[in-house]
Amino acid sequence: MGTIPSIQQTSLTRALASWVGVAVLATLCCSAAPATDENSLTKLPGNTSRSARPELDQGRAPDSLPLEHILLMLRRSESQQQALQQFISQQYDPRSPDFHHWLTPQQFGAEFGPASEDIRKVTQWLTQQGFTVNSVPAGGLFVDFSGTAGQVAQAFHSEIHRYRVNGQDHYANASDPYIPSALAPVVSGFRALNDFHPQPLVHHLGMAHLNRTTGRWTRSTAEGSHLTSAANALYIAGPQDYAKIYGVDQVWQERVDARSWAPLIVGTGQTIGVVGETNPESADIQSFRDSFGITALGPNGSVEMENPPASVCAAPDPADDEPEGYLDAEWSGAMAPDATIDFVACGQQGVTSGADLAAAYIIEDPAHVQRISVLSTSYGDCEAQPQSETNQFYVSLWQQAAVEGITVVVAAGDTGGDGCQYVGAYATDGLSPVNEASTPYNIAAGGTDFSDVFSGTTSTYWSAVNGPGFLSAQSYIPEMAWNESCASPLVLEFFGQGFQSSSGPNGFCTWAAQQPADPNTGFSPYANAFAGSGGLSTVSARPAWQTGVPGIPPQGGRAVPDIAMFASGGDTWSQTLILCDSALAGMPAGTACNYSNANDVFANYGGGTSFVAPAFAGIMALINQKSGDRQGQANYILYPLAGEQYVSYGSSTQPSLANCAAYLGPQAVSGCYFHDISATPNTGNSPSTPFITGTTSVPCTGTATSAGTFTDGSTDPASNNENCYGYQITVTANGGSLTTTPDYYGVLSTADNATSPAFAAGPGYDLATGLGSPNVYSLVNAPQWSGGGLATYVTLALSQPIIAPGQSVTLLATVEDQGRLPVLGGTVTFYSGNTVLGSVTNQCSLRGLFGLQVSGSTLGGDGNYQNIFASYAGGSQRCRQRTANYYGSQSSPATVVVSQGEADKPPPPLRPVVPGGLKPAR
Repeated sequence: MGTIPSIQQTSLTRALASWVGVAVLATLCCSAAPATDENSLTKLPGNTSRSARPELDQGRAPDSLPLEHILLMLRRSESQQQALQQFISQQYDPRSPDFHHWLTPQQFGAEFGPASEDIRKVTQWLTQQGFTVNSVPAGGLFVDFSGTAGQVAQAFHSEIHRYRVNGQDHYANASDPYIPSALAPVVSGFRALNDFHPQPLVHHLGMAHLNRTTGRWTRSTAEGSHLTSAANALYIAGPQDYAKIYGVDQVWQERVDARSWAPLIVGTGQTIGVVGETNPESADIQSFRDSFGITALGPNGSVEMENPPASVCAAPDPADDEPEGYLDAEWSGAMAPDATIDFVACGQQGVTSGADLAAAYIIEDPAHVQRISVLSTSYGDCEAQPQSETNQFYVSLWQQAAVEGITVVVAAGDTGGDGCQYVGAYATDGLSPVNEASTPYNIAAGGTDFSDVFSGTTSTYWSAVNGPGFLSAQSYIPEMAWNESCASPLVLEFFGQGFQSSSGPNGFCTWAAQQPADPNTGFSPYANAFAGSGGLSTVSARPAWQTGVPGIPPQGGRAVPDIAMFASGGDTWSQTLILCDSALAGMPAGTACNYSNANDVFANYGGGTSFVAPAFAGIMALINQKSGDRQGQANYILYPLAGEQYVSYGSSTQPSLANCAAYLGPQAVSGCYFHDISATPNTGNSPSTPFITGTTSVPCTGTATSAGTFTDGSTDPASNNENCYGYQITVTANGGSLTTTPDYYGVLSTADNATSPAFAAGPGYDLATGLGSPNVYSLVNAPQWSGGGLATYVTLALSQPIIAPGQSVTLLATVEDQGRLPVLGGTVTFYSGNTVLGSVTNQCSLRGLFGLQVSGSTLGGDGNYQNIFASYAGGSQRCRQRTANYYGSQSSPATVVVSQGEADKPPPPLRPVVPGGLKPAR
């Protein structure tokens, strides 16, 4: 249990059985095709790209246009879906015999994939239509086939048109496709019928120059001339800085157990899968590893470049040089130096993006599943409306990965609450998370920024010169929500003196947009939409594990992100991250990113959650090495750990909301699993405002479908406010097209009629930074990862179900371990929905009892409160020479009715709450 069963096959047999689906393709050549009624058709809604807008239509594409690697998504039965959900809950329940019983792709397909007869009907029908069936993966998630635009129009009754979008040519189906109704029970839709591929989520890139005399980095122009003014100074965080800041360097000094010869925790024996769309140069990757001390820490570590077979995808174009591939390959090994990085790359020559084909190949191939326990991807698009099969593709793919025990880490995005907006000057599309990151089966990696520049404490946290491995960070650095735009309250406070607000005709953002563009960024200062992305999914419901932490929104779907780490591009606060890509545009001619050069060193810098995803994937590899097991969907552990930490009280030595605050810097309690990123101390311009709350709200404007002047208050049906408050636009007609001119800008909000930033940081969980940034030393050493803890059961009892507003109800939680023995101690937090009612901590609990009295007015007055529950945090407890490690759990919900009609009734006697728990009745 806890491992993938060994698969004894020859390489040829493995290649066939793993990806092609031997039985299915053999049937294609030898069996008679079933009759399919072409006159009875079923529409597949939600399969038209939001980018294929009529006003951008350039007409029908040639019938000969090749469409390679179309993925036709297959549907499992309702009973299979229910069985799969039940099995997943057992895989992540330490009380279940199926706990960490991971499946192979073949086992997944046999248990939860479509029947082979149903797949045969689909593949034979495609062949009859003239398509080439490339493969059917073992898990049964889709059929991969190729054809032409003419064949697609004929078979699926949807023409392929060309579109001109942002100066680039694309193709897409102009309407939703149709399939024969006989195939509808097994076919759900297409991954795509267009080439609007997910985008790499790397933020603005630039060049920096290292002055060997001063040991400091400064910005460099594209021509290589040095900008040495103080305004162009940079603090570049490299791997050693990241390790120092987040406590990874402490983990590297530990061994997996107490034996003196046990391996150090540096990722030894772990393999991280990374997906890409180019083949980075190995010399740059090696230079990065050598220069930043990764090779020395992990002499067995390596980066292996792999292109899947041609039946899976085309190889990347050698002329393509995408920085995303370099930083993903480099930073995935930065935190796990001795791990093997399997960089799997597919080209962009097909309908389905190379990154998606590479990810599917890893998850569907038994040999890869056998050795890869963590997968990192930094591509994405928004959750398109209507809710298309594109979104469901990621839900299904990451779901299979979780069942196989693979932890999928996905970049959450870099454009604030508008995940649909490519990085630019302002948002126009409203609120949406990034679709690859918003499923229940992945870890969504968000972004933070350091707050030391804002607070004037830079010299406290950064040394004057670089040390070995270019280390200059001295400790953990206080963090704030990543937002480099004029819509940030901290940017407004620090740089926008004289402006009362960010939005409106006299707003800071309107002024910023009118300033000359910065040659280093291409944008006017502060007029950008660079911020960590997050929000609530409209595709995936709230997963069961996303509860028990203060701050989680009470309503809505799956909340994004889960964790966050430093991701800034340095445009505003001059602190950024480093990568090595010698071919990146702007590098001086003939100059490579060779950091050992004794004279001039030119380096690439940038930001984005693209750095965070591979870095946290490396941290998960450290957790896997320490625990001796793969973790799959690690949020089943991360959220209970946060619930254990984020309580609203506690002593000065215990983790809590108060003493795990990020603004405390290294003074925070060392046992915190996460740095809680909420408000930032304002030590500068306005002493009357002691703290400022950071947000990920970015500048925005509205859209319209006809000529006129529109504001956020416009009632004209042609106006679309797009969750933007404080803007005005003028739209003019130019023949058959419209030109939109922003008169002044708003800020991205959850409301159209008030400033309600999307989204604000806050205590506990928030949609800006998730659970916060990891304290990796404590996180890696949490006993819950090892599977050796005791499962717990929580039972909630009420002293009475109906009370008056002025009365109180006693909430009594009984916590027992899997042997039905009372727990030794710990913390129980009581909730009404996601509102914390209070917490109770016991040292050596009496019969595992935890009690709390709550008044009707605290609950909210008259009403039915149906989601009252108790959450046990878990953790290590010691009592009377006995120590035990417990998993967190929560009770079933109970209902309390608060009714004014109860006011005249005498309150029933309540059990007294005494130290150590409730005194049991005798």
